Amino acid sequence: MIDGEIVNRVSLERWLRRLPDVSDAILKRLLNSADHQNVPRATEGLSRVVEIGTLDLGKLVTSPLLTPQDFTEHRAFIILGRLCKSFLEAFTSPSLCLTEQLANLSRLQHINFALYRKYGSAYISPQLYSDLCALGKSAFFVVAQQKLLDDSQSVYLYQLGSDRLEELFGEVRTSTHDSNYDILQLSHELSGSAALVEVYNRNPDLNRGHRRLKFGLDHVNPRFFTGDLTACNANLTTAWNSGRIQAL
Repeated sequence: MIDGEIVNRVSLERWLRRLPDVSDAILKRLLNSADHQNVPRATEGLSRVVEIGTLDLGKLVTSPLLTPQDFTEHRAFIILGRLCKSFLEAFTSPSLCLTEQLANLSRLQHINFALYRKYGSAYISPQLYSDLCALGKSAFFVVAQQKLLDDSQSVYLYQLGSDRLEELFGEVRTSTHDSNYDILQLSHELSGSAALVEVYNRNPDLNRGHRRLKFGLDHVNPRFFTGDLTACNANLTTAWNSGRIQAL
């Protein structure tokens, strides 16, 4: 529930159909919940929610015609779109500086807290709320820690994710048909897979990749980012306050 409106699969499908470039095939793909690890689809879905929130209903030509309930429901998607945009921009906008990335996460935290404070688990599950809070807290803590250790180094927030663990797990799991390792076998497989991952990192042209990991915005590298990400130039207070103001 957002802004007093229930946002679910039915309402999402109805609004996705109002986007000009969403075909039935795209709609079916976005709403397919069979693969919970399909990051490209999830990212596209969040981007579509942002698009819904920016729709100009005054210029929208739809059939059937919009009702007063549609305008009320659209306000909920505006709020949800701002939340999704904050999340996406923090990790997928290469030109943002570190302070701007943190400001997006701050805005995410404030919107997320306000909605959960008002609607509780009717908004999102406690587990998902906790995960979003931990995401923002970890980002600010890591930057603060880097300032103390060596503030001349860059901080890449995307590295807070599980890319490296997923990559290593993929190599271990596909190195043999045996899925029941004992401790000795696992140690050998981890050692060999770690060496293989290091070879791939140094020679990316040798790596064909994995189907589930073939997504640029989900598996990027430091060269993807062009903004100033050095810890010394990041202002945590400014980022937090900026996000709070933007969330209002």
